[in-house]
Amino acid sequence: MNLHAPPFIRCPACRRMVSFDYIEIVGELALLDCPHCSGLRVDLALEQVLARN
Repeated sequence: MNLHAPPFIRCPACRRMVSFDYIEIVGELALLDCPHCSGLRVDLALEQVLARN
């Protein structure tokens, strides 16, 4: 398979360049598991849950 695209894609959340290795195809969706901001998103979600309680 020949890809006519750069080997990296920009993460929409943190704007860093992420390798295609972190993209997972699920059905018709392409999911990006950004190694730079995925931990940050989990921390923010936990912080929001704790703030509600």
